[in-house]
Amino acid sequence: IWVVIQNFINTGTKGIGSTTDCLQNNFEIVSAVNVSTSSSSNVNVTLKRVAGSTTIDKILFYYTTGTQTSKLSTETSSAPAIGESNRTTVNIGASGGMLKQGDSIRVAAVISGTTCNPSEAKTITGL
Repeated sequence: IWVVIQNFINTGTKGIGSTTDCLQNNFEIVSAVNVSTSSSSNVNVTLKRVAGSTTIDKILFYYTTGTQTSKLSTETSSAPAIGESNRTTVNIGASGGMLKQGDSIRVAAVISGTTCNPSEAKTITGL
């Protein structure tokens, strides 16, 4: 009986560490500024680490227009230290002029293979 219970306990607790890390590591988008050209829709995203110091696998970007949210192919493995910021240019799409008033960006950290909940949305400015 112990072998079955031990296996259940070991299997059931996998991922708890990374879930806890997700709760303890918070990011916020300081700014999201449209820097699009006629051939591409780009946004300069300034990201700040509000809490936590866990090593991040990568940071994913999500773009919302209207009611549709899409995960973007742009990602970064460069996470700022707590209290610091870094800037990444995010390519929204191949065609220029795609960004509209009210569009927004979110970020989500990936820690030990677990994708954390996305940050609060930041409205893209400079449209």
